[in-house]
Amino acid sequence: MSDALRPILGENGRLKKIFPHFISRDAQLRMAEAIQETIQASSTLVVEAGTGVGKTFAYLIPVLLHDKKAIISTGTKNLQDQLFQKDLPALRKILAIEKKIVLLKGRSNYVCLYRLDMPQHHHLFESKSLIKDFSIVGRWSKITKTGDISELDTFADDSSIWPHVVSTVDSCLGSDCEFYQQCFVVKARKEALTADIVVINHHLFFADMSLKEESLSKLLPDVGAVVFDEAHQLYESASSFLSERFSSRQFLLLLRDIQSEYAVLGSDHPDILRLTVSLKQEITNFRLLMGDSGARESWVDFVKKGRVLSSLSELCQQVNELSVCLSEQKQRSKGLESAWQRVHSMYRFLHDLHQSEQDDKNHNVVFWFESFSSSFLLYKTPIDFSEKLSDVWVGTIAWIYASATLDAGLGIDHFIQPLGIPAKKILFLESPYDYKKQARLYFPRYLPSVNHGDFVARWIEALLPVLEAAAGRSLLLFTSHRAMQQAYTMLHDLVVKKFTVLMQGQASKYALLEQFKRGHRTILLGTSSFWQGVDVQGAALCCVCIDKLPFASPGDPVVKARINAYKTSAHDAFYDYQLPQAVIMLKQGLGRLIRSETDKGVLVIGDLRMLTKNTASFFLKQCLEHYWFVINKRLLIFYLR
Repeated sequence: MSDALRPILGENGRLKKIFPHFISRDAQLRMAEAIQETIQASSTLVVEAGTGVGKTFAYLIPVLLHDKKAIISTGTKNLQDQLFQKDLPALRKILAIEKKIVLLKGRSNYVCLYRLDMPQHHHLFESKSLIKDFSIVGRWSKITKTGDISELDTFADDSSIWPHVVSTVDSCLGSDCEFYQQCFVVKARKEALTADIVVINHHLFFADMSLKEESLSKLLPDVGAVVFDEAHQLYESASSFLSERFSSRQFLLLLRDIQSEYAVLGSDHPDILRLTVSLKQEITNFRLLMGDSGARESWVDFVKKGRVLSSLSELCQQVNELSVCLSEQKQRSKGLESAWQRVHSMYRFLHDLHQSEQDDKNHNVVFWFESFSSSFLLYKTPIDFSEKLSDVWVGTIAWIYASATLDAGLGIDHFIQPLGIPAKKILFLESPYDYKKQARLYFPRYLPSVNHGDFVARWIEALLPVLEAAAGRSLLLFTSHRAMQQAYTMLHDLVVKKFTVLMQGQASKYALLEQFKRGHRTILLGTSSFWQGVDVQGAALCCVCIDKLPFASPGDPVVKARINAYKTSAHDAFYDYQLPQAVIMLKQGLGRLIRSETDKGVLVIGDLRMLTKNTASFFLKQCLEHYWFVINKRLLIFYLR
């Protein structure tokens, strides 16, 4: 196998001749050979390749060299775009291989021409800012070739404009849509069917596997290999897309769609319009029962409060009434027929939720909710889906799972068992970076417990001299949005004249990272999505600061349900579930600092449990044993300067 790969990846190979800074690594060659063998044998490979091994090229080259059709799935859209726009075209040219490569994302990543057309005729927006944003998207939709909203980085990833303009499974009219021939989703899927390599993300893969889509079901029969990069994210992606949900925001958009249809057809059925108005108020009332924004609670605990069940009963009744009314009118237009199907689906979810207290067969699911400032989401999440997924990893397909962080020091059972993966070969490749030379690790002294009310304020105070010495150039990672926002407010007030302070949510992740890379004396704050998929090489980033150990909250409804499931199965919930998840997440966060052989920098951790608790030695060994500790703040500042 190395006969084909060594001339490319070897010391005097093609990559070295074209990229002067390319470093041939034995670990990269070993990984490429293992993947080549796995593809030929249609087998299964799980590989952990530490940062710097070069895992991207190690799997792309065998995929390009092989004559089998392949799917490459990533955990983040950033990596998906990088593979398609940069890495694959470069390698295809170097290898002189003519292969068609297509980028395919979930439909919610594409603007919907039907939805863009509706508000042009009807006044659906109460907010002037939404009207302005809608106009921007509308103008862009006339010039884009792909309809991929990642091209439009004007808005943050969670901007309120996106639900109004993107395609959704529920609202799609399929071939009955007047814009079907121009539809960006349809075009992307047609292209994918004729491709040699399709680049997707984990969300799309599991959306299809859960029968919410059908694009991959047409692709898989002809595919010879599927590569999952950032495979450590597979579990959460599967959990998310195997969940059923009721979104208040999507429901309100649905009510607007119904009003829009009636504005066109003539409102001769007053009960429907009456119900759309009444349901808006009912949704608001139900949201108020959830209390403050940011709440996450199990349904079992929630129903113990006051008027919850009576409010849900009223909501169910009105949704059912709207469903009946629409069923009598659905033949009038495809839009109304689609609206009826969506309302009926939502009614079934609410009915199941209402009956869940009386159903003892729901031991493998947890109903729960999370609230936002003016909206909420209700979920039905499976706790154990390994058996369901085990049927996916079959057939004559080579399955390859790759990540820089899979081993949590307790083996990788925590990765393969919940996903039902029949691992046949496991390969571990260490990072080639010299962390003792390239990085320093610092724990500020005299910080309070991470649960103390003043922790965030004291944490930021401790960081100020470090940030000053680093001249900004720092990534601050938080375990909660609340802590991030509190830190941002404090930092902005303290250093506004010295540094530029950026925070997740102010723009798209891509736009923030580009501004950070180009910025002078810039500090970037982020939560979960910024712990991974951030690649800033060189002098732009020299300090990564982590506030707390990233343990999932045991009070989180899904985490709590999974802990209980582990306990009833005679497993240790802490060592088999909570600890491995925290170790993997911490490794990901630490991995943002050193991204090349010439990088150097400092890791600052505010959670002193790392030094005092029983699990401290485990974390230190698994995540930090290669780093050089600095205790004296003056030495640290000298190192940064």
